[in-house]
Amino acid sequence: MAEKITLEEALRENKELKAKIAELTEMVNYLQKQLFGKKTEKLSAGQLDLFDDKEQETAPTNDSTVEKLTTTVTSHQRKCKSKESRKEWLDCLEQVEELHQLSKQELTCDQCGQMMTVIGKHEQYREVKLVPAHLCCKIVCTETARCEHCQDPETGNDVLVQAKTPQPLFPHSYLSSSVIAEVLFEKFGLAVPFTRQTQYWERLGLPITSKHMARGVIEAGERFGQKIYERLRQEIKAAPVVQLDETPFQVLDLDQSHGYFWSACSTEEFSPHQVSYFHYAPSRSGKVITEILGDDFSGGIMCDGFSGYSDNRLPEAYWGTCLVHINRQFKRLLDPKITRFQGQSIATDAVRILAKVFHIEKRLKYSSASEKAAQRRQHLKVSTP
Repeated sequence: MAEKITLEEALRENKELKAKIAELTEMVNYLQKQLFGKKTEKLSAGQLDLFDDKEQETAPTNDSTVEKLTTTVTSHQRKCKSKESRKEWLDCLEQVEELHQLSKQELTCDQCGQMMTVIGKHEQYREVKLVPAHLCCKIVCTETARCEHCQDPETGNDVLVQAKTPQPLFPHSYLSSSVIAEVLFEKFGLAVPFTRQTQYWERLGLPITSKHMARGVIEAGERFGQKIYERLRQEIKAAPVVQLDETPFQVLDLDQSHGYFWSACSTEEFSPHQVSYFHYAPSRSGKVITEILGDDFSGGIMCDGFSGYSDNRLPEAYWGTCLVHINRQFKRLLDPKITRFQGQSIATDAVRILAKVFHIEKRLKYSSASEKAAQRRQHLKVSTP
Protein backbone atom coordinates (compact mmCIF):
# COMPACT_ATOMS: atom_id res chain seq x y z
CA MET A 1 0.00 0.00 0.00
CA ALA A 2 1.39 3.38 -1.04
CA GLU A 3 2.43 5.68 1.75
CA LYS A 4 0.08 8.58 2.24
CA ILE A 5 1.47 12.12 2.47
CA THR A 6 -0.18 15.16 3.91
CA LEU A 7 -1.09 18.31 1.98
CA GLU A 8 1.69 20.30 3.65
CA GLU A 9 4.30 17.74 2.63
CA ALA A 10 2.99 17.77 -0.96
CA LEU A 11 3.15 21.57 -1.13
CA ARG A 12 6.66 21.58 0.32
CA GLU A 13 7.82 18.95 -2.14
CA ASN A 14 6.21 20.87 -5.02
CA LYS A 15 8.02 24.05 -3.92
CA GLU A 16 11.34 22.23 -3.78
CA LEU A 17 10.81 20.74 -7.23
CA LYS A 18 9.98 24.16 -8.71
CA ALA A 19 13.15 25.62 -7.18
CA LYS A 20 15.15 22.72 -8.60
CA ILE A 21 13.61 23.21 -12.04
CA ALA A 22 14.41 26.94 -11.96
CA GLU A 23 18.00 26.20 -10.95
CA LEU A 24 18.44 23.64 -13.74
CA THR A 25 16.80 25.98 -16.27
CA GLU A 26 19.21 28.74 -15.31
CA MET A 27 22.13 26.32 -15.67
CA VAL A 28 20.95 25.18 -19.12
CA ASN A 29 20.57 28.79 -20.30
CA TYR A 30 24.07 29.58 -19.09
CA LEU A 31 25.59 26.56 -20.83
CA GLN A 32 23.71 27.31 -24.05
CA LYS A 33 25.06 30.82 -24.07
CA GLN A 34 28.58 29.54 -23.44
CA LEU A 35 28.31 27.12 -26.35
CA PHE A 36 26.26 29.04 -28.90
CA GLY A 37 26.43 32.68 -27.76
CA LYS A 38 28.59 35.36 -29.29
CA LYS A 39 32.22 35.14 -28.24
CA THR A 40 33.66 37.98 -30.32
CA GLU A 41 34.93 40.84 -28.18
CA LYS A 42 33.69 44.03 -29.76
CA LEU A 43 35.98 47.05 -29.77
CA SER A 44 34.85 50.63 -30.06
CA ALA A 45 36.05 52.97 -32.78
CA GLY A 46 39.74 53.83 -32.60
CA GLN A 47 40.77 50.71 -30.70
CA LEU A 48 43.33 49.42 -33.15
CA ASP A 49 46.02 48.58 -30.60
CA LEU A 50 45.78 45.16 -28.97
CA PHE A 51 45.23 45.21 -25.22
CA ASP A 52 45.70 48.97 -25.04
CA ASP A 53 44.36 50.97 -22.12
CA LYS A 54 41.80 52.41 -24.52
CA GLU A 55 39.98 49.07 -24.44
CA GLN A 56 37.41 50.02 -21.85
CA GLU A 57 33.71 49.32 -21.55
CA THR A 58 31.63 52.29 -20.45
CA ALA A 59 28.07 51.43 -21.45
CA PRO A 60 26.30 49.02 -19.03
CA THR A 61 23.89 46.44 -20.39
CA ASN A 62 21.22 46.78 -17.71
CA ASP A 63 19.84 50.32 -17.41
CA SER A 64 17.89 49.45 -14.28
CA THR A 65 20.93 48.46 -12.24
CA VAL A 66 23.72 50.75 -13.49
CA GLU A 67 23.91 54.50 -13.30
CA LYS A 68 24.03 56.24 -16.68
CA LEU A 69 26.97 58.51 -17.41
CA THR A 70 26.10 61.44 -19.70
CA THR A 71 28.05 64.34 -21.14
CA THR A 72 26.51 67.67 -22.12
CA VAL A 73 27.59 68.94 -25.54
CA THR A 74 27.21 72.66 -26.19
CA SER A 75 25.86 73.88 -29.51
CA HIS A 76 28.37 75.06 -32.09
CA GLN A 77 28.60 76.18 -35.69
CA ARG A 78 30.16 73.77 -38.14
CA LYS A 79 33.03 75.20 -40.11
CA CYS A 80 33.08 74.77 -43.85
CA LYS A 81 35.79 72.54 -45.21
CA SER A 82 38.71 74.48 -46.56
CA LYS A 83 39.40 74.17 -50.26
CA GLU A 84 43.10 74.60 -49.56
CA SER A 85 43.34 71.08 -48.12
CA ARG A 86 42.05 69.56 -51.38
CA LYS A 87 44.41 71.71 -53.42
CA GLU A 88 47.37 70.64 -51.29
CA TRP A 89 46.99 66.89 -51.79
CA LEU A 90 46.11 67.34 -55.47
CA ASP A 91 49.36 69.28 -55.92
CA CYS A 92 51.30 66.38 -54.35
CA LEU A 93 50.23 64.02 -57.16
CA GLU A 94 51.96 63.70 -60.50
CA GLN A 95 50.52 66.37 -62.78
CA VAL A 96 49.46 65.09 -66.21
CA GLU A 97 48.01 67.68 -68.57
CA GLU A 98 45.33 66.84 -71.13
CA LEU A 99 44.98 69.65 -73.68
CA HIS A 100 41.90 69.82 -75.91
CA GLN A 101 42.85 71.79 -79.02
CA LEU A 102 40.62 73.78 -81.30
CA SER A 103 39.78 72.23 -84.62
CA LYS A 104 40.47 73.96 -87.94
CA GLN A 105 36.79 74.82 -88.26
CA GLU A 106 36.67 76.30 -84.77
CA LEU A 107 39.79 78.39 -85.52
CA THR A 108 38.02 80.02 -88.48
CA CYS A 109 36.58 83.41 -87.52
CA ASP A 110 32.80 83.66 -87.95
CA GLN A 111 33.07 87.38 -88.77
CA CYS A 112 35.76 87.56 -91.45
CA GLY A 113 36.60 83.95 -92.24
CA GLN A 114 40.28 84.39 -91.42
CA MET A 115 42.29 81.91 -89.26
CA MET A 116 42.47 82.86 -85.58
CA THR A 117 45.68 82.76 -83.50
CA VAL A 118 45.90 80.62 -80.35
CA ILE A 119 46.74 82.96 -77.46
CA GLY A 120 46.73 80.58 -74.47
CA LYS A 121 44.93 77.89 -72.53
CA HIS A 122 42.62 77.85 -69.52
CA GLU A 123 42.30 75.19 -66.77
CA GLN A 124 38.75 73.91 -66.60
CA TYR A 125 38.96 71.35 -63.77
CA ARG A 126 41.23 68.83 -62.06
CA GLU A 127 40.44 65.22 -61.23
CA VAL A 128 42.26 62.14 -59.92
CA LYS A 129 42.99 59.50 -62.55
CA LEU A 130 43.73 55.89 -61.67
CA VAL A 131 46.43 54.20 -63.72
CA PRO A 132 45.68 50.44 -63.74
CA ALA A 133 48.45 48.13 -62.63
CA HIS A 134 50.35 46.31 -65.35
CA LEU A 135 53.07 43.69 -65.51
CA CYS A 136 56.34 43.80 -67.37
CA CYS A 137 59.22 41.37 -67.76
CA LYS A 138 62.38 42.87 -66.27
CA ILE A 139 65.49 41.50 -67.96
CA VAL A 140 68.48 41.88 -65.64
CA CYS A 141 71.70 42.19 -67.65
CA THR A 142 75.30 42.84 -66.70
CA GLU A 143 77.72 44.98 -68.57
CA THR A 144 81.06 43.46 -69.57
CA ALA A 145 84.23 45.41 -70.44
CA ARG A 146 87.52 44.29 -72.00
CA CYS A 147 90.92 45.90 -71.81
CA GLU A 148 92.26 46.52 -75.28
CA HIS A 149 95.86 46.85 -74.05
CA CYS A 150 96.26 43.87 -71.71
CA GLN A 151 96.08 40.10 -71.72
CA ASP A 152 96.13 37.56 -68.91
CA PRO A 153 99.83 36.67 -68.46
CA GLU A 154 99.03 33.08 -67.50
CA THR A 155 96.38 32.14 -70.06
CA GLY A 156 96.82 34.82 -72.65
CA ASN A 157 93.09 35.53 -72.63
CA ASP A 158 91.51 38.95 -72.63
CA VAL A 159 91.15 40.83 -69.32
CA LEU A 160 87.46 41.12 -68.66
CA VAL A 161 85.41 42.74 -65.89
CA GLN A 162 81.69 42.32 -65.32
CA ALA A 163 79.26 44.47 -63.30
CA LYS A 164 77.76 43.05 -60.12
CA THR A 165 74.03 42.35 -59.93
CA PRO A 166 71.72 42.02 -56.92
CA GLN A 167 70.62 38.52 -56.02
CA PRO A 168 67.02 37.58 -56.95
CA LEU A 169 64.46 37.17 -54.22
CA PHE A 170 64.09 33.46 -54.92
CA PRO A 171 66.65 31.54 -57.02
CA HIS A 172 65.22 30.13 -60.28
CA SER A 173 61.87 31.89 -59.70
CA TYR A 174 60.18 34.60 -61.75
CA LEU A 175 58.48 36.13 -58.67
CA SER A 176 60.05 39.47 -57.77
CA SER A 177 59.90 41.38 -54.50
CA SER A 178 57.25 43.71 -55.96
CA VAL A 179 54.91 40.77 -56.69
CA ILE A 180 55.41 39.21 -53.24
CA ALA A 181 54.85 42.61 -51.59
CA GLU A 182 51.56 43.02 -53.44
CA VAL A 183 50.48 39.48 -52.50
CA LEU A 184 51.26 40.19 -48.83
CA PHE A 185 49.34 43.48 -48.90
CA GLU A 186 46.30 41.89 -50.55
CA LYS A 187 46.35 38.95 -48.14
CA PHE A 188 47.07 40.59 -44.79
CA GLY A 189 46.21 44.23 -45.48
CA LEU A 190 42.96 43.77 -47.39
CA ALA A 191 42.13 40.18 -46.29
CA VAL A 192 41.91 38.87 -49.85
CA PRO A 193 42.44 35.06 -49.91
CA PHE A 194 45.03 33.56 -52.22
CA THR A 195 42.32 31.79 -54.22
CA ARG A 196 40.69 35.13 -55.07
CA GLN A 197 44.02 36.76 -55.79
CA THR A 198 44.59 34.27 -58.60
CA GLN A 199 41.82 35.98 -60.59
CA TYR A 200 43.47 39.37 -60.07
CA TRP A 201 46.88 38.15 -61.25
CA GLU A 202 45.44 36.23 -64.20
CA ARG A 203 43.70 39.39 -65.33
CA LEU A 204 47.08 41.15 -65.30
CA GLY A 205 48.64 38.29 -67.26
CA LEU A 206 50.42 36.28 -64.55
CA PRO A 207 49.32 32.61 -64.29
CA ILE A 208 49.98 31.90 -60.62
CA THR A 209 48.23 29.46 -58.28
CA SER A 210 47.26 29.92 -54.66
CA LYS A 211 49.77 27.25 -53.60
CA HIS A 212 52.53 29.12 -55.42
CA MET A 213 51.62 32.34 -53.61
CA ALA A 214 51.43 30.61 -50.23
CA ARG A 215 54.80 28.96 -50.76
CA GLY A 216 56.36 32.28 -51.75
CA VAL A 217 54.94 34.08 -48.72
CA ILE A 218 56.16 31.36 -46.32
CA GLU A 219 59.64 31.28 -47.83
CA ALA A 220 59.91 35.08 -47.79
CA GLY A 221 58.83 35.14 -44.15
CA GLU A 222 61.39 32.51 -43.16
CA ARG A 223 64.24 34.15 -45.03
CA PHE A 224 63.61 37.82 -44.32
CA GLY A 225 61.12 38.03 -41.46
CA GLN A 226 62.54 35.54 -38.96
CA LYS A 227 65.21 37.94 -37.67
CA ILE A 228 62.66 40.72 -37.21
CA TYR A 229 60.27 38.30 -35.52
CA GLU A 230 62.96 37.17 -33.07
CA ARG A 231 63.94 40.79 -32.35
CA LEU A 232 60.33 41.58 -31.45
CA ARG A 233 60.33 38.62 -29.07
CA GLN A 234 63.47 39.93 -27.37
CA GLU A 235 61.81 43.34 -26.95
CA ILE A 236 58.80 41.66 -25.32
CA LYS A 237 61.02 39.64 -22.98
CA ALA A 238 62.82 42.84 -21.90
CA ALA A 239 59.59 44.79 -21.28
CA PRO A 240 58.80 45.48 -17.60
CA VAL A 241 55.07 44.90 -18.16
CA VAL A 242 53.51 42.65 -20.81
CA GLN A 243 49.85 42.22 -21.75
CA LEU A 244 49.19 38.61 -22.72
CA ASP A 245 46.16 36.83 -24.15
CA GLU A 246 45.23 33.99 -26.47
CA THR A 247 42.36 33.28 -28.85
CA PRO A 248 41.28 30.10 -30.69
CA PHE A 249 40.89 29.84 -34.45
CA GLN A 250 40.22 27.08 -36.93
CA VAL A 251 43.11 25.48 -38.79
CA LEU A 252 43.43 22.83 -41.45
CA ASP A 253 45.07 20.08 -39.46
CA LEU A 254 44.60 16.34 -39.43
CA ASP A 255 44.92 15.96 -35.66
CA GLN A 256 42.79 18.85 -34.41
CA SER A 257 40.25 21.34 -35.65
CA HIS A 258 41.59 24.50 -34.06
CA GLY A 259 44.75 26.08 -32.65
CA TYR A 260 45.55 29.19 -30.64
CA PHE A 261 47.08 32.53 -31.47
CA TRP A 262 48.92 34.00 -28.50
CA SER A 263 49.58 37.72 -28.50
CA ALA A 264 51.93 39.67 -26.26
CA CYS A 265 51.97 43.45 -26.24
CA SER A 266 54.19 45.98 -24.51
CA THR A 267 52.60 48.93 -22.72
CA GLU A 268 52.78 52.58 -23.63
CA GLU A 269 53.68 53.70 -20.12
CA PHE A 270 56.49 51.25 -19.32
CA SER A 271 58.16 50.54 -22.68
CA PRO A 272 59.90 52.90 -25.11
CA HIS A 273 58.70 50.86 -28.10
CA GLN A 274 55.19 49.65 -28.79
CA VAL A 275 55.56 45.99 -29.78
CA SER A 276 52.87 43.43 -30.61
CA TYR A 277 54.16 39.87 -30.84
CA PHE A 278 52.08 36.95 -32.15
CA HIS A 279 52.81 33.29 -31.56
CA TYR A 280 50.95 30.22 -32.81
CA ALA A 281 50.57 27.15 -30.63
CA PRO A 282 48.38 24.07 -31.11
CA SER A 283 47.24 24.18 -27.46
CA ARG A 284 46.32 26.57 -24.67
CA SER A 285 48.77 25.07 -22.24
CA GLY A 286 50.62 27.34 -19.83
CA LYS A 287 53.97 26.13 -21.18
CA VAL A 288 53.39 28.35 -24.22
CA ILE A 289 53.92 31.35 -21.94
CA THR A 290 57.48 30.25 -21.23
CA GLU A 291 58.05 29.72 -24.95
CA ILE A 292 57.20 33.39 -25.48
CA LEU A 293 58.67 35.07 -22.40
CA GLY A 294 61.24 32.51 -21.26
CA ASP A 295 61.62 30.84 -17.87
CA ASP A 296 63.41 33.82 -16.27
CA PHE A 297 60.89 36.57 -17.02
CA SER A 298 60.62 38.79 -13.94
CA GLY A 299 58.28 41.55 -15.11
CA GLY A 300 54.55 42.06 -14.79
CA ILE A 301 51.96 40.15 -16.82
CA MET A 302 48.48 41.52 -17.39
CA CYS A 303 46.08 38.72 -18.32
CA ASP A 304 42.64 37.26 -17.79
CA GLY A 305 41.69 34.64 -15.22
CA PHE A 306 42.82 31.61 -17.23
CA SER A 307 44.40 28.98 -15.01
CA GLY A 308 47.34 28.57 -17.39
CA TYR A 309 48.77 31.86 -16.11
CA SER A 310 50.41 30.42 -13.03
CA ASP A 311 53.24 31.28 -10.66
CA ASN A 312 54.53 27.72 -11.00
CA ARG A 313 55.92 28.38 -14.48
CA LEU A 314 57.16 31.94 -13.92
CA PRO A 315 57.97 32.23 -10.21
CA GLU A 316 59.78 35.57 -10.60
CA ALA A 317 56.95 37.31 -12.47
CA TYR A 318 54.06 39.15 -10.86
CA TRP A 319 50.53 38.96 -12.21
CA GLY A 320 47.73 41.43 -12.81
CA THR A 321 44.15 40.79 -13.90
CA CYS A 322 42.41 42.81 -16.59
CA LEU A 323 39.45 44.81 -15.27
CA VAL A 324 37.60 44.33 -18.54
CA HIS A 325 37.61 40.57 -18.07
CA ILE A 326 36.52 40.98 -14.44
CA ASN A 327 33.68 43.28 -15.48
CA ARG A 328 32.58 40.76 -18.10
CA GLN A 329 32.08 38.10 -15.44
CA PHE A 330 29.86 40.39 -13.35
CA LYS A 331 27.82 41.31 -16.43
CA ARG A 332 27.34 37.66 -17.19
CA LEU A 333 25.72 37.23 -13.77
CA LEU A 334 23.24 40.00 -14.64
CA ASP A 335 22.30 38.67 -18.06
CA PRO A 336 18.52 38.19 -18.01
CA LYS A 337 18.82 35.30 -20.47
CA ILE A 338 20.68 33.12 -17.99
CA THR A 339 19.61 34.32 -14.56
CA ARG A 340 16.32 35.04 -12.84
CA PHE A 341 17.67 37.52 -10.32
CA GLN A 342 17.73 41.17 -11.44
CA GLY A 343 17.65 43.01 -8.13
CA GLN A 344 20.36 44.80 -6.17
CA SER A 345 23.39 42.64 -5.59
CA ILE A 346 27.18 42.69 -5.36
CA ALA A 347 27.33 42.12 -9.13
CA THR A 348 25.21 45.21 -9.89
CA ASP A 349 27.36 47.33 -7.56
CA ALA A 350 30.53 46.01 -9.18
CA VAL A 351 29.31 46.80 -12.71
CA ARG A 352 28.28 50.31 -11.64
CA ILE A 353 31.64 51.00 -9.99
CA LEU A 354 33.66 49.62 -12.90
CA ALA A 355 31.61 51.65 -15.37
CA LYS A 356 32.70 54.81 -13.52
CA VAL A 357 36.30 53.60 -13.50
CA PHE A 358 36.29 53.01 -17.27
CA HIS A 359 34.56 56.35 -17.88
CA ILE A 360 37.23 58.27 -15.96
CA GLU A 361 40.12 56.13 -17.23
CA LYS A 362 39.42 57.03 -20.85
CA ARG A 363 39.82 60.72 -20.06
CA LEU A 364 43.17 60.50 -18.31
CA LYS A 365 46.08 62.10 -20.14
CA TYR A 366 49.59 60.95 -19.30
CA SER A 367 52.97 60.26 -20.89
CA SER A 368 54.59 58.00 -18.30
CA ALA A 369 53.72 55.36 -15.73
CA SER A 370 54.25 57.78 -12.81
CA GLU A 371 51.88 60.36 -14.32
CA LYS A 372 49.24 57.71 -14.88
CA ALA A 373 49.56 56.45 -11.30
CA ALA A 374 49.29 60.00 -9.92
CA GLN A 375 46.16 60.75 -11.99
CA ARG A 376 44.60 57.46 -10.98
CA ARG A 377 45.13 58.27 -7.30
CA GLN A 378 43.63 61.71 -7.86
CA HIS A 379 40.58 60.87 -9.98
CA LEU A 380 39.78 57.18 -9.44
CA LYS A 381 38.53 57.41 -5.87
CA VAL A 382 35.38 55.35 -6.34
CA SER A 383 33.53 54.81 -3.08
CA THR A 384 32.19 51.34 -2.43
CA PRO A 385 28.49 50.98 -1.53
